[in-house]
Amino acid sequence: MPRHFANLSASTIVTPSLVNARTELSTVINGNGIGIFWGDPGTGKDFAVAHGREQLGITEQSWIRLRFAHAPTEGEICSKLLTALSGDEPAGTRHCGKRLDEVADIQQQKHQAIIVEEAQHWARVGFGVLRQIYDQSEEAFPLLLIGSEDFPAKLARFGCLDRRAIARQHFKRLSRADVLEHLPGYHPLYRDAKPEVIAMVNQALCRGRLGYWAAFTHKALICAKNRTSLTLPFAQELLRGQRAS
Repeated sequence: MPRHFANLSASTIVTPSLVNARTELSTVINGNGIGIFWGDPGTGKDFAVAHGREQLGITEQSWIRLRFAHAPTEGEICSKLLTALSGDEPAGTRHCGKRLDEVADIQQQKHQAIIVEEAQHWARVGFGVLRQIYDQSEEAFPLLLIGSEDFPAKLARFGCLDRRAIARQHFKRLSRADVLEHLPGYHPLYRDAKPEVIAMVNQALCRGRLGYWAAFTHKALICAKNRTSLTLPFAQELLRGQRAS
């Protein structure tokens, strides 16, 4: 099982998104196709990919992970891919077009899966680079794009990868009823917590996002002292100064 945030000794909540993501990930891997995963921060996208990869017996080393906090240039993308594929830092003097050809040549031999995280930051040039590498490879390879809630609409405007996707998974926030059903089994802290206390934390901060519940649980354990359950005063103390986004 993939590790939880901050190595929490928490149970995995089996949501429909988690179950469906494994099927969609299998489709991408076995079909050497393009997949699109999207949803709000904290809805479990990264965990679902790690969980699915583990269940499918895929090692971390077989993936190339691309993550940028901005819209990457062609040169930045090619440099990261060349480093991942060859193990060497590419020389900075080569023309971007030559780097792109080199990436395509090596990828054709190694056939490694590529995951693009935080793909909502990417612009047309970045998606164009991925399309060129994908098209230049004689044999297709798995390509997974993971982005925020508005990512599919952005990708659809460019079209070059969106229309080729063979797998799609939307990660949704849990409903209030789902939270009340699953949280008592998520961590011992919530086993005996009153439903109204769990509902208050969910409304004030977590809003059905498991990543936020993980962070809240981590803080609660740090501040717990001798407390073993989430009581109303303890929850109010933890929520002081925090607001939902």
